[in-house]
Amino acid sequence: AEVYGASSYKALYVLYVCELLVETGQVSLDDTLGTYGGYSMGWLTVRDLIETSVVNSDNDSFIALRATFDQDGYEDWIAALGVEDEVALDPMSDFPTYCPRTSVKLWREMSEYLSRESETSQWLSGLLASTTRSFIRDGIADDHAMVRNKAGWISEAGCNATCDAGLIDVDGDTYIMSIMTSMPWSDRSSEAVAAIAKALYDTRAALEVFWLCEGQGEYFDIGDPSHVVRDSFAIGDAAPVPHGYFVGQGCIGCKLCYSVCPQKCIDISGRPAVIDQNHCLRCGRCAQICPKQIIVKR
Repeated sequence: AEVYGASSYKALYVLYVCELLVETGQVSLDDTLGTYGGYSMGWLTVRDLIETSVVNSDNDSFIALRATFDQDGYEDWIAALGVEDEVALDPMSDFPTYCPRTSVKLWREMSEYLSRESETSQWLSGLLASTTRSFIRDGIADDHAMVRNKAGWISEAGCNATCDAGLIDVDGDTYIMSIMTSMPWSDRSSEAVAAIAKALYDTRAALEVFWLCEGQGEYFDIGDPSHVVRDSFAIGDAAPVPHGYFVGQGCIGCKLCYSVCPQKCIDISGRPAVIDQNHCLRCGRCAQICPKQIIVKR
């Protein structure tokens, strides 16, 4: 699901400016925005505006950067990273709504860029490690870990978010963490996001990438309780094995099964009735009410 990212997106936009424009010589960190025909911020340089956007989360500085550099290849840069088909990332929205998968993909690009060890990338790395607010840093509370992040928070009419995303370096490994919530920002929501960060950090060993050669499983989405979604999947040479309730021969078309189905996912247009396994809750009500007792669970 997509979430309003609020100021958390500032770091990702700055990544675009540094990686695509500064590193290629199109933009100098020491020039003012007036040099590029954009926003007038007086004597403030691109370096100043990036620093205040990332470290202090200054909105005016961020909007000035966007007004100046949005047209210099930003949309193409986003598309080249493979996020053009992701959920609800409108590149031209100052503070876009997007999903955690998109966030992680962009922070992976951030990780790769910071590993280049250029002068600009190392400067940006230091800014991300010095952000004035970090729910992730507060949550993990580990002096041996370096957190490079950008949080986002807002509580206004129509806009609610408490988010944080970034890189955690510990024991020679780098982890990407992205926590996106639509909770209105408050002390309580800040503590909740910090607690999520701690839980993820404490269980990081269990989240290490591993390789599955063969297997089968299911996923179950109850985000919309009135329309659940379920499906099977297979890995390798394994074939998905159908599970659920099935109507056998001898169906009399009484439609009682349909009448008690909370998802109304039973096709009663023919005989036997057919249960749509992709939307079935597997509550068993249909089997209980069937007068012929021909609905069985597999």
